[in-house]
Amino acid sequence: MPTIFQNKFDGGQAEDIRTFATDQNTKSLNFDVFTNPHLLQPYPDMAVQAINSGNALETYVVSDVIQNATGYGLVALGQISAASSLIKFLSKDANTTSGWVQRAESGTYLRTKNTLVNYKGLAYAMGSSGVNGHLLELTDGSTITEQGNFTGVTATCKPLVHAEDDLLYIAAGYQIGRYDGVNDIDSATGDSYIFTELIGTDHTIVSITNYGNYLAIGTRTTSGKGNLYLWNKESTVGIQSNIDIGDGYLHGIYNIQDTLIIVMTTALSTGIVIQPKLYVKVYDGGIVRTIKELDISLTLAFQFANDADGLYFASASTDALWAVTKNKTGQWSVTQDKFLYNGTNIGVLSGISLTEDILWVGFTVGATVGLLYSTKFSTNSPSSDYTATCSYKTTINPSMPIADRYDDKQLEAVQIAYTGASTGSTVLKYSVDGSAMTTIISDTNVTGEHMTPAYAENDGTQFLSGKEFQFQIESTGDSKIKEIRYRYKKLNESI
Repeated sequence: MPTIFQNKFDGGQAEDIRTFATDQNTKSLNFDVFTNPHLLQPYPDMAVQAINSGNALETYVVSDVIQNATGYGLVALGQISAASSLIKFLSKDANTTSGWVQRAESGTYLRTKNTLVNYKGLAYAMGSSGVNGHLLELTDGSTITEQGNFTGVTATCKPLVHAEDDLLYIAAGYQIGRYDGVNDIDSATGDSYIFTELIGTDHTIVSITNYGNYLAIGTRTTSGKGNLYLWNKESTVGIQSNIDIGDGYLHGIYNIQDTLIIVMTTALSTGIVIQPKLYVKVYDGGIVRTIKELDISLTLAFQFANDADGLYFASASTDALWAVTKNKTGQWSVTQDKFLYNGTNIGVLSGISLTEDILWVGFTVGATVGLLYSTKFSTNSPSSDYTATCSYKTTINPSMPIADRYDDKQLEAVQIAYTGASTGSTVLKYSVDGSAMTTIISDTNVTGEHMTPAYAENDGTQFLSGKEFQFQIESTGDSKIKEIRYRYKKLNESI
């Protein structure tokens, strides 16, 4: 009668729910599985932001937030009204509970979402007028200064401050420019000039990031094919490497821990039914390797945020971020992570941003538009509430010896170990051979350390027998899960 332990959770989402890996999940929602790999740590609820005076904050449809720019603790990128996409900046001090203040706006340039950056202490964002793209500087609270433009193309990705030369690189369509803080990007002087022929005109640059001394350029062709170029930032030399990243629709390329993380989905097609897939790939020299291929349907409008440790992304019509990071054993892991809006699907995702440990989400759900924020843990969080239901579904027969996986078995006992909380509940459910999830344990949370065993379903019904067991944890109130343990006996054993 083997007893099985499941107490490591940082392997990410499984490609195959019958994997032999002992630390992967079928789906994880709103648990931090990386900080402590042996603990399912709930994330706190997202909190709603407000404005000090004037129109409600949702009027400005905020997409981006950065910190310590143009003399303000935080700067946000929005638009002047719900009906007009002309650019508007807002600011506040670093105290996240204070209200936002309206700053400079433009009557000329349309806002380009997800392009706000801090360069040499000033806030910059991309805007457009007609078919032209413009680099716009928030010079002070009441002044927007244009620092150059692209002719015939508009911005398609977030600008980048390259770590090797401290220059601001900007992409628009198939063009790349750079700005040194003095000369316009379309100036012929100094280090500020524009490059128009580095890549073909059938390419659109969707992402730029640093890779050593190179600028890594991710492009998508009109046919949907993705490319990765490495450029040494010398205009007379041209592209140094054109790296094959495989078929698919490229969404972004980001440098995380000196590795390029590439996010793609199934290529667009006409008249052909293709299984929707998410691909996460890595490049650190040599060839591009796929680290995760998942059957999942996401919209094409991805939004990204990253820090030193991980890449986070989401699309519209979803409820949680995806996280890509190395776990404590040094393996790349991909899993769903924090809720965007406390378990509610985001209808329109304006943007996501990270400022140190703060996550910002600009969103629209039905008639509700707003800006949400949260940190990872309750010690720093603007919200002390944990009302959203965090869930973790195991793979099939988690951690079970290979020899027992396909035999008939009778489940005899299950136990869950967790650190309780002052509110909420801790629930454990199970399924056998694809049956509906049925509650085994339902504890009202009490602070302290707990180990709750069960020898039957929650209503006293005997456990089901079968070949494939699967478990699901649900937590509210900040109870932290440490371990699932289950015991079974084999039936009708023939060998």
